[in-house]
Amino acid sequence: MNGRSRKAHRRNPRRNIFQQVLSEDYWEGYYALRDGNVLKCQDALDGNVDYTVYSLRTGLPVCAGRFAYGEETTLADMDAEISKKTGSGIYLRISNQSENPDRHEEIDSILGSAPDTFSLLRIQNLVRHIKNRGINVFGGEIGGQDLSEGNYEGFYLFEDGMILYCRDVANWDDGSVDSIVDGVAEYAVYDPARFSQDAVSAKMFGYLEGEKFSELAISLEPEHGRIVSCLAHAGSELFSQLNEALAGNAEAAARASHRLKLNLCIRAQGSD
Repeated sequence: MNGRSRKAHRRNPRRNIFQQVLSEDYWEGYYALRDGNVLKCQDALDGNVDYTVYSLRTGLPVCAGRFAYGEETTLADMDAEISKKTGSGIYLRISNQSENPDRHEEIDSILGSAPDTFSLLRIQNLVRHIKNRGINVFGGEIGGQDLSEGNYEGFYLFEDGMILYCRDVANWDDGSVDSIVDGVAEYAVYDPARFSQDAVSAKMFGYLEGEKFSELAISLEPEHGRIVSCLAHAGSELFSQLNEALAGNAEAAARASHRLKLNLCIRAQGSD
């Protein structure tokens, strides 16, 4: 599998995709169709849109054509024309060549090769991810943190008393997440009664540009309940003490326990 890393993304104002004016807006990209296929649209620079419809079952093109547009033509107009030829309309944008260049490039790479079932499944899961993107049910200083900014690294306390550690990762392997994502958070959930970095294995949470920390928290809520507080953010003295405690430092664990009013039981270094 090829590794992935986040690049700087150009941000553009968001608007309803069907209101995009083809002569003015950044609309080039991939769109999900209602029949389960995907549509790629490219500006031909001479007042035309070149489009191709790909099957997500085979990865092969099933339809291609060209659509002429004027100064006031919108994507809704193009959608109506393409719908007549394909029998299926647009319902979701899954990449924008300007806003999500990495995501767009990865879809291009998959569909431009001889895609296998796993590669096509990653595109299907991306569509599902965007379609089912959760509502940020809590915001504030914790839930409102923007995952793409990467400033959420720290330790958090769940309702069930378990402790979450999470951080952003700059590079990841395609096999570590099941869909095409813009970024990845690595996280681990620790039991205070066995507070050790060897006790659990880290997991990966893929996210898209603009998603908040609450998306990660909601995914873990069924098992651990809500996050009730941030114990320590990266860069603080308490954060360092918790990291040292995870590594087996009894003194650091005692200090962190006292400050947080928790009972962190570490596993002594060298013990089973």
